[in-house]
Amino acid sequence: MISIKKITTVAAVAVLSFGLFAQANPKPEPRTPVSKTKESTAGLFSNDVDDFTDVNYWSNVAPKQFFAYFGMGSSKNVGNTYNIGFAKQLKKFYWGTYFSGNFGLNKTTKPTDGDKTTETTLSEFQFNNTYGFGNVGLAFNLYYLDNGSQNTIKHEYIDVALKAGLKEYAIKKTKIIPYAEINFLIGGLKEDVTTGGSTITVDSRDWDLKLAVGADIPYGKVKNVEQTFNVGLEMDLNKPVDSDLKYSNFTITIPLGYKAILKSTNALSFGFSAGLKSDVKFGKSGDASTFGFGLTPSIAAGVTYATKKNIDLNAGVAFDVPSFTYSKNDNESIAEWNGEDAELHFNSGFAIKPTKNICIDCSYEILADLFGNNTTVNFNTNQNFWTTVNQILIHKFGFEVSVKF
Repeated sequence: MISIKKITTVAAVAVLSFGLFAQANPKPEPRTPVSKTKESTAGLFSNDVDDFTDVNYWSNVAPKQFFAYFGMGSSKNVGNTYNIGFAKQLKKFYWGTYFSGNFGLNKTTKPTDGDKTTETTLSEFQFNNTYGFGNVGLAFNLYYLDNGSQNTIKHEYIDVALKAGLKEYAIKKTKIIPYAEINFLIGGLKEDVTTGGSTITVDSRDWDLKLAVGADIPYGKVKNVEQTFNVGLEMDLNKPVDSDLKYSNFTITIPLGYKAILKSTNALSFGFSAGLKSDVKFGKSGDASTFGFGLTPSIAAGVTYATKKNIDLNAGVAFDVPSFTYSKNDNESIAEWNGEDAELHFNSGFAIKPTKNICIDCSYEILADLFGNNTTVNFNTNQNFWTTVNQILIHKFGFEVSVKF
């Protein structure tokens, strides 16, 4: 039985944790490596950085000795991240490993006449290992986020994922490229709260168990045109760690997509993609039931052009199509078509290839800035080196370097 004191404390901590969530935006984002080329072309064109930890496309990398890359990325939680990757073909066995993150600050204070205290700022990292042999790819991913913990407050997320895929599989005359994934996440706020002279631990964490399957389906044999359909099915169960908190959510998601790449000439290629994600959510809060349904469409286009100077120019545009949501509980139902979601995202960049073994892949957001972003520059502020360089160039600039021998 839950005491009045615990109910009051849980309610207070729930309000506090909601405020922390809203301000710090702490939801974890485990990521796979994404190249600047893929970012610049709205996800339509890729390179070895995108493939070397992919359970379906790892064999595209095929290094004779090794593949390695270094880049700077960003996260909504910790800002700048360091991205490092390495892959090697060991006879018939492939191994790729990837690290991304920022460790933040971990501080311990130990006064001479008191108890020591610990405090951490935002820190986030993930570590991935991918193994390939024959037609099979396997990957293990560990993700960790500390969203600012103190002595009596833990605000952490841990995510563990296992994924498997095949390079190809034939169903009669149809070729598919399937994958399956299991993902377990636990995290949130756990705090020791003192009320009325006694201390209790309030656990507001929850956990998610997700199962996902899907496949890419190459289609057609039209000259100079590559077409791919993709389909998936995801099931996600969310429940509180504290069994006294009576709520749960079960979500079924079906993502569908289509992508076409047209190789117009040896140097010029165009791409187009369209997607539709639908999800159905069944929830329970105490004795009350909830239901939700959503449709999220997307459209993107991209282009890449290889110059004679070993420089590839890239550009892309993604369109957030207005989404539809419907939710219902015991008291009301709400249907919403969100026209505010309609937004264009312009992307641009270039890749320099001084030799066949080295690629300097860059994003240069000139198109995003030319079509509406604020390009005001103030050189009188004291900022770090890369911020100053970005201001001199006017437009945000990012890069990564990869080598393959």
